[in-house]
Amino acid sequence: PNQWMIRTPVDEGSWMCTFLTFTPHSNQVTHIFGLVMRNFNVNFPLLDEFHLAHTKFVLAQDERIIESLRPRQAPFDLHLEAHVPSDLPTLHYRKLLKFALQQEHK
Repeated sequence: PNQWMIRTPVDEGSWMCTFLTFTPHSNQVTHIFGLVMRNFNVNFPLLDEFHLAHTKFVLAQDERIIESLRPRQAPFDLHLEAHVPSDLPTLHYRKLLKFALQQEHK
């Protein structure tokens, strides 16, 4: 749940890839580190600038949504939420986290 890898096909055999990792710094602050890659026009700085600007634009939209979510911390009782199929990896992670915390407190 702390990493994104978005691989975007551009043309036959060509792609762009955005890799982001989200590293919690505190309960209120998360640092985002990223890398963008492509296997075409590798010496074309304008594409680098466009890709970075687009990624920042999308993250700014996501930030407004995420900061408006309540409760701020997801409950461990997964029955308190409604889920869709794409939530499965996050739900699995939260189950593992709950188990690890329970083991740590024994």
